[in-house]
Amino acid sequence: MDAEETAAGQDSWRLPDWLEDRLLPDSRFAKAYGRFGDDSRALLKRTIAAHYALHAPSQSRSESSVVTLRSGLLQQRATRPADYAILLLDGPLDAPALALAALMPLLTSGINEVLVVRLGSAASIPDSLLTACELAGQERFAALGPAQVERLLVDCSHGGADGVLLYAATDAVRRVLDRPALRRLLFSGSARGAVRAVPLAPPASVGLWRDGSGQFPAEPLALLYAGLPIAAAGQAPGTRSAKVDVAKADAAWSAFAAQGHEVLLVPDGRLDAALNTTARVVVAESQLGLWHWPGLTPNLFMQSTVAFSSAR
Repeated sequence: MDAEETAAGQDSWRLPDWLEDRLLPDSRFAKAYGRFGDDSRALLKRTIAAHYALHAPSQSRSESSVVTLRSGLLQQRATRPADYAILLLDGPLDAPALALAALMPLLTSGINEVLVVRLGSAASIPDSLLTACELAGQERFAALGPAQVERLLVDCSHGGADGVLLYAATDAVRRVLDRPALRRLLFSGSARGAVRAVPLAPPASVGLWRDGSGQFPAEPLALLYAGLPIAAAGQAPGTRSAKVDVAKADAAWSAFAAQGHEVLLVPDGRLDAALNTTARVVVAESQLGLWHWPGLTPNLFMQSTVAFSSAR
């Protein structure tokens, strides 16, 4: 297969004019940023850097490939990033670990215009979420009510631009997207100008295991996973370390692992054991904020056109 990068530009697209007045001002970000000390900001920066390592920024505006089969069939494919992306947050996705795992792949995908929207009032946005977005370089952030979210998505679809919507699959967001105008827009197929909607379902259960009382201190957990219920087991924080009964500890771990948590937060020494559980995501303490959304792949952010012909 022969592939080459091209310099073809994407269609011009911009946010609706009315939205500009609803974007959060710099002063709101500054206020949130000032609420955290150097250690907290460094933890967020390390998480962002890890995402950049996992999702290398795309350098191409578009790509094309040609495949010639022995039968004489010629397949040509042109691929480019979507024109815009909207990340619609609510509830558990306010947690910076979860929000950054959705935002960073968007920022590195090559999509020119990325907007973060929080369903609700500006006052309800956690400072930790705003600080995480600012450190990631994402300051296009709006707080919108249900009617405004509907207006935004409808307006964005005008003009034939291709968009991607990543949304928190919460009851509140589902009620908004279930409005008739948005059902037709979001779930009517892949026609030009449609918005491709991708749900992000918060984990049903998160389990945390400690082998020592000093593991997973409260402050980093509260910063990265604020508002997310976590079932903790193992040694309780702040307790005196006693001589470990290995057999009892392993039995307790086995009982904990059998609970079937969708996500596990574990000490690095338990990582191999955690990988043999039914958890879909395992987070080691050394990369506490590094989250992954299963199924969120780069192809979701791309638009492709395929043509078939006979080889000349």
